[in-house]
Amino acid sequence: MLNYIIRRFFSYIPLFIGITLLSFLIIKLAPGGPEMMMGFGSPRVDPQMREKLKKVYGLDKPVLIQYLNWLKNIATLNFGVSFQDGEKVIKKIFQRLPATVLLNVCSIFLIFLIAIPIGVYSAEKHNSFFDRFFTVFVFLGFSVPTYWLALILMDIFGVRFGILPVSGMVSFGWENFSFLKKILDLIWHLILPVFISAFTSLASLTRYVKAEMLEVLSQDFILSAKARGIPEKEILWKHAFRNALLPVATIAGLMLPSLIGGAVIFETIFSWPGVGRLMWQAVMARDYPLIMGNGVFITILTLLGNFLADISYAYLDPRIRYGNEK
Repeated sequence: MLNYIIRRFFSYIPLFIGITLLSFLIIKLAPGGPEMMMGFGSPRVDPQMREKLKKVYGLDKPVLIQYLNWLKNIATLNFGVSFQDGEKVIKKIFQRLPATVLLNVCSIFLIFLIAIPIGVYSAEKHNSFFDRFFTVFVFLGFSVPTYWLALILMDIFGVRFGILPVSGMVSFGWENFSFLKKILDLIWHLILPVFISAFTSLASLTRYVKAEMLEVLSQDFILSAKARGIPEKEILWKHAFRNALLPVATIAGLMLPSLIGGAVIFETIFSWPGVGRLMWQAVMARDYPLIMGNGVFITILTLLGNFLADISYAYLDPRIRYGNEK
């Protein structure tokens, strides 16, 4: 198992380099360039000053050399400085990271807490009212645009009824609240963003759990277990669900990067001070070091999700790791 994990880990290194290279080239080919954002693209700027600033930021070198220098720097977690305020990129990302981690941990917990029982019982009660009701829910989850749903819920619960906050992570004067009030205020602000973040993935995971459970429940060993008089709940959770975990592990592993990617939209809508909103601000400002720093972060999460899915596969099905060792 350890040899399999090590091989899989090193197989992601060239993939990481390829993704970052492609991202770097796309950003460099984007119209405008960093010169426009920093102001020295203006014809009123002295040409000597323009060349000096380009040299300071390494923009006078060929693109490939710029990429190699950047890759060498990120190996030591040096992502450069932001063009907007001169602050270190890694510092800005780490300042925003806790808010994004909190939001996504809560979202993942909600997704698994709701999606797995719904998927399992929908398969058990196939074609019942329960199953049909949640089938409609799944279709809604796939069909409704996240940003549209966020705006509708903000209007209903925030603007019209004033029940939930529609922006920010905490209320004004949060520092002066008691410990319990701080926790309650944070939960209060989490409700809408967590629900929006979890909605689409909740529908997706529910569908996959149901589909896999239906396939497993139709197999001979389940019929044999029923014939031996094993209780229904034991058959459902101990035998059927365990055998349906393999594809579910894949979806769960890929869920993390998709949540981070979606965070760019709803963190901006809810003014949530996380990495997603930071990415949006960087793109709008053409802050290339900050864009690439966020891009590396999202790339690492994507590869980490795939890596965890690979390990889960090998753990749940030993044939995979043994087949790779031959």
